[in-house]
Amino acid sequence: MKAVLKISRFIVGIIALTIATTTLAGSIVVVALQSESFRAWLIKSGLEYIQPYVLGKIEIGDISGNPVFGLKLLNVKLISSSGSNVISTPQIDLNYQLLPFTKKNILAKVFIHNPDINLTRSNIDSVWNFTQLFKPSNDTTSKPFNFNIEVSSFEIENGNIHFDDNTILPINYIDSSLDYSHINLQDLNVSLSAKINSKSQNVIIQNLKFYLPKNDIRVLELSGDFAVDSTGTKVDKLRLETDKTLANITASIDSLNILKPENMKEWKKFPVKLSLSSPRISTLELRKFIPSL
Repeated sequence: MKAVLKISRFIVGIIALTIATTTLAGSIVVVALQSESFRAWLIKSGLEYIQPYVLGKIEIGDISGNPVFGLKLLNVKLISSSGSNVISTPQIDLNYQLLPFTKKNILAKVFIHNPDINLTRSNIDSVWNFTQLFKPSNDTTSKPFNFNIEVSSFEIENGNIHFDDNTILPINYIDSSLDYSHINLQDLNVSLSAKINSKSQNVIIQNLKFYLPKNDIRVLELSGDFAVDSTGTKVDKLRLETDKTLANITASIDSLNILKPENMKEWKKFPVKLSLSSPRISTLELRKFIPSL
């Protein structure tokens, strides 16, 4: 979850720069954005603003839009310090309200088009590539993240995620069960809202769809309310629908603060509560999700 906060700094940097350049003459900036040289300067200045937080590299090919209300970031790449492409997307749409931003409250809408997301863990040093994007929180050159972010709409359209933990050998189940250490997820479409600050995160997923080609599982709908803070992790009103299964789930893991990555190694030791009701269920598909059954 720290990665979420640090990626948010990138958005904060772009928006903060926009405020600085539009305070005196917003209309002039709108016209200036038609100039390729001005857009190049704006991108360069924005990236320099967030450089104290960056460990890897951020690339933006171009920008367009109205800086008073929102920008389109084109050909965006987030690259780890080891040179791994973590996220690449042809376009990110940012819409925001500037007045609350001056009070350290950010109201925003985000739309990410056709992203390719690559999350890998090295079998050499056991380091995840996304942890090499931004400087760690104990870095003395980094400033504390003291913004409250309210994202009224966050959408991903037609994304792909490759998740690979190379410290664990792949498992080839006979019945095509999920190997949670090596996942290839396609046709990802997400619609959610979120409230994020340094102490807690609340995410409401309106809908999430994706396809797992290796396992031949297509999730038609996944929705629910996810809450994370220092007291634990809770999932409420979770609805999961596939081609063969419809399930309603409520779950919680007491005392597990997943905002601290070191706790995730010991998650099995924390008490788990689970409630499940299912109008229809495929036991074969359920075994794909839970291979130990």
